[in-house]
Amino acid sequence: LIRYGDDHYVRDVGAAFARTLGPAVPRAAAPVPPPDANKRLRIGYLSGHFYDHPNMHLIAGMFGHHDRENFEIVGITYGPERTGPERQKIVEQTDAFIDFGHADNVNALQQVKAAGIDILVDLRGFTESSRINLCRQRAAPVTVTWLGYPGPMPPDVVDYQLVDPIIAPEQDRDAFGCALAVLPSTYQMTDNTQPVGAPITRAEVLPGLDAETFVFGCFCQPYKIEPELFAVWMEILQAVPRSILWLWADDDLTRGNLRAVAVAGGIDPARLVFAPMMQKQQHLARVQHADLILDTWNYGGHVTTTDMLWAGVPVLAKRGTHFASRVSQSLLHAAGLPDMVADDADGYRDKAIALANDPAALAAIRERVVAARTGSALFDTPGRVRHLGQLYRAMWQRYVAGEAPADIHLS
Repeated sequence: LIRYGDDHYVRDVGAAFARTLGPAVPRAAAPVPPPDANKRLRIGYLSGHFYDHPNMHLIAGMFGHHDRENFEIVGITYGPERTGPERQKIVEQTDAFIDFGHADNVNALQQVKAAGIDILVDLRGFTESSRINLCRQRAAPVTVTWLGYPGPMPPDVVDYQLVDPIIAPEQDRDAFGCALAVLPSTYQMTDNTQPVGAPITRAEVLPGLDAETFVFGCFCQPYKIEPELFAVWMEILQAVPRSILWLWADDDLTRGNLRAVAVAGGIDPARLVFAPMMQKQQHLARVQHADLILDTWNYGGHVTTTDMLWAGVPVLAKRGTHFASRVSQSLLHAAGLPDMVADDADGYRDKAIALANDPAALAAIRERVVAARTGSALFDTPGRVRHLGQLYRAMWQRYVAGEAPADIHLS
């Protein structure tokens, strides 16, 4: 659904799905007398993925940066029992942690309400293992969705959706059914403490490849690779003869299909090199041997693009027309690299070819990518968390004032 290039359609299908969750509970008025507008807010983050999961990698460093004078942070999870360092990190950085396991909706709703959450932040949206019905059924006075679902939320599910000006441009405001809480840089959180593994040599990860071969790469899930995009990739390989395309695919069928299409386009299938599965820290180390990452289009890189930039590797994206296709654009702007977003397919192809043939220009871009780790909004985790806190406070103040949810913009 989120690959569909029209956010209005995505919103409407989402609304039809939301109706299968049961009737929405209307937003209740603030009690009389109203709560303190400046009270210490109890923020609940709701996700079934508080373990070794891509979205967890984005937010793992976030919880400890919340201002504890103003916010109490509660992790709320469900599903199979999980252990491991990622889960332990969340438990240690939150003030309370609730696991309601496989509880049914009634029981889960009771547990979340009993926790006294002021603002419930759903991190899954309409994705697998979501419990966003708890927002629709008013488990907290204020409800928010963020991060897990890169598509517009329809009305009557949550009060607010966290976005940014690129993800939700003004001209497409009507595609979003709930109030928007607009962050000043990218909506996607990052963890600026994420470890990168020990250095790996080029010979270890790309055996037999000579030093002069240019390495294009894309480590997005293969389902994001569509025929029009792959055709442009083949044009790029045709124009840069001493180059390969380094991809990730973990099954023979996918690898075979991509190689067959390459052959049909006149490309030696040996120029498609497939990376095996690898532990995350080592993966971040090996991708540093890519010269240029080529983003996917209709459903672009999200966590993947953040990972590449954190590893210090340039990413080339194309301007998108809907939420899921605009995330890399948002991330590159926040990293101070807006020039790495092409306007169209021709610009994308031409820039990839130009950079492959201009080592000095590519080296200068790579220096900017590395500098962005410490000098850009994208990886300013504490600053990004402060922005979240400002938005949460504004949402709460509207609630206690008896005002309906409305768009909130941070300058």
